[in-house]
Amino acid sequence: ITGDPNYNGEDLDVLIDYVELDAGDILTAKALTTEEIVAETAKLKDLRETAVQNSIKPGADVTNLLKNNDFSQGKTGWTFEAVSGGNVAANDKAKCAEAWNNANFDIYQTIENAAVGAYKVSVQGFYRRGRGDNAWKLYCNQTTGEMLPNVPETPAYAYLNNSKTPLANVFEYKVPVADNYYTGDYYKDAFDYCFPNNMADAGLAFDHGAYTINAVGVVAQKGDAMRIGMKGATNQDNDSWAIFTRFKLTYMGYDAEIIKPELEKTIAAVDLSKPMGA
Repeated sequence: ITGDPNYNGEDLDVLIDYVELDAGDILTAKALTTEEIVAETAKLKDLRETAVQNSIKPGADVTNLLKNNDFSQGKTGWTFEAVSGGNVAANDKAKCAEAWNNANFDIYQTIENAAVGAYKVSVQGFYRRGRGDNAWKLYCNQTTGEMLPNVPETPAYAYLNNSKTPLANVFEYKVPVADNYYTGDYYKDAFDYCFPNNMADAGLAFDHGAYTINAVGVVAQKGDAMRIGMKGATNQDNDSWAIFTRFKLTYMGYDAEIIKPELEKTIAAVDLSKPMGA
């Protein structure tokens, strides 16, 4: 990270000094015991982790803090929790994860000792209530094909700590038949627009940049963990579906316009009847 423009600050300077001064002398002398080498290796690791966590510039892409952000390695790096019911799984070929007909799912990973400040997590994903014509009629005017003013609530969310943002709905992104790139069991509406209907075609939509949403959350104090993921329910009509991929994480720093509303949400959720710590 010493040459990465996304990082600067005192902790990075300490790491650079160690690498350029202490480490060079140690390697030249070749005098350490095995135990001392192990200790110095651990020290270097700690210095690097501290620099990564505390020297990030606002606006920096820190997606590297996440493991397997696009599910190209299946479930690796993620915790999958779900009640009994429909499918909650990852697909390494389609590079996405899904929750179908499940009453309560949570797919997440936790970053320990994240730098204090605000973060934005972007993810591609959509929700569909029901299936086929039944789903389309819930969202779209049957005469014009335009989106109805009151569409079904999306009960599946991208989240970062206590902040959450609902997924887009599948009918927000239209692919004309003439441009259709779906290859599997896609759905075609009455106006010749196509929509993904399985994991493979959802993956193609994501490849074309569709269904991007953002959630913003705050790490309030040093040492706090940051939990990022997708959760909700998809058991509506016994056939509803949420699917998502490509988590991207951006460090936003101490931007007051971002932090203030997030802290207000956290304060509103505090149970004042219980003892409070820092």
